[in-house]
Amino acid sequence: MELLEHFRNLLVVLYSGKGATALELPDTQMKYYTDLAAETEAGRVLRIIDALVETDGRMRYALSKKTLLETGLIRCSRAAETASLNELLKQVAELKKNFKPGEATGVVAETPVQGYSAPHKRSPPLRAEPQKKKPDVDEVELLLKGWHDIIEHISKADPLSRRYFLDTLPLRTDATHLVVGFDPEFSGELERFDNQRTKLALARAVERHVGRMLGVVFEPLKPGDRRPIPPDHVSANTDPKEALTGEAKWYANPVVKTVVEAFNGEISDIRE
Repeated sequence: MELLEHFRNLLVVLYSGKGATALELPDTQMKYYTDLAAETEAGRVLRIIDALVETDGRMRYALSKKTLLETGLIRCSRAAETASLNELLKQVAELKKNFKPGEATGVVAETPVQGYSAPHKRSPPLRAEPQKKKPDVDEVELLLKGWHDIIEHISKADPLSRRYFLDTLPLRTDATHLVVGFDPEFSGELERFDNQRTKLALARAVERHVGRMLGVVFEPLKPGDRRPIPPDHVSANTDPKEALTGEAKWYANPVVKTVVEAFNGEISDIRE
């Protein structure tokens, strides 16, 4: 409490000036506070008082009053040594005020040495930008050979679209896309195979053959384009729903199809 009263009196002298006579202190003590106030920053005194008030408030409930008092005094000493923001701003303002344009700022000007030229820095070599993989000429032939296997893979995701894919074939590839031609007769049924789920299944099946993921674009076959070769084991008069067996039969089941589409999954095992 004596420390708190001491810093309280100092703070009053700092802010009151001549009005500090209301403290009714002896002349010697008042002179002491006046001399001390001239060398003290008010912000530091406020932080010290805050630390003392907090320590005093916790003293009643402290398990070790000695430890609490010691830590409180350490906090006060740190507050007394720490510069406040106002002090820093004041110092910056004084530096700006004392600085005159044209005066030497302590930086030594570099004078060039005659007969010497700095070595020319070599510019770093330009790095070639990575190029996308160019389409292989034989990719279309590879896809043509395995096209019926690709169709079988797609039928697992959408069994009812199998009959439409039997009349398609790969036309060309570029750096990012595969163009698939379809029979113009099925233009009205384009939505059966031109959807995100079917295109994703087709892209994954194509990746197994060409080793890269391609976007899929459909376009109708032109008169000059080659025509799809139907598989030998499929009859044109066979109803696609009646020809479904194994996994394809379960993929055609409405309930199973709904679950597979919801989770974008595949049937891994069938137990009857």
